[in-house]
Amino acid sequence: MIQRFCIVISSFLLIFLMQVFASCSNENSKKSGSLRLNEKQMTAIIKDVQVAEGIINYSRNQGRNNDDNKNEYFDLIFQHHKITPEILRENISFYSQTPEIMDRIYDTIIQQLKSAQDSLKLEESKKNDQEKL
Repeated sequence: MIQRFCIVISSFLLIFLMQVFASCSNENSKKSGSLRLNEKQMTAIIKDVQVAEGIINYSRNQGRNNDDNKNEYFDLIFQHHKITPEILRENISFYSQTPEIMDRIYDTIIQQLKSAQDSLKLEESKKNDQEKL
């Protein structure tokens, strides 16, 4: 089931990223280089992309249109990781050719996001317990 979920997310992410990259214009970006990102770097970048995507979708569901901020979110991700959209696109293409690695990347992301969610729930529970006192 998790493997199926990862494949669906991978496909959705790939399509979404291609749309974002087509609409993003980063004047400060370097020309496309053949920088190969390692698995750890790809995991961190894709995780950031997933979080940004979640923020955008949540805002949209709340009736706020964050489409104007979408490019800003992704520009921040590129700046933070010191890459360009072209470098990410090249690496997504590379890693998509090895589904085992992409599955491992998504498994790691799912574990990290679940851990972060569990931590937030624990903090919220502690806060609620303190307010009751």
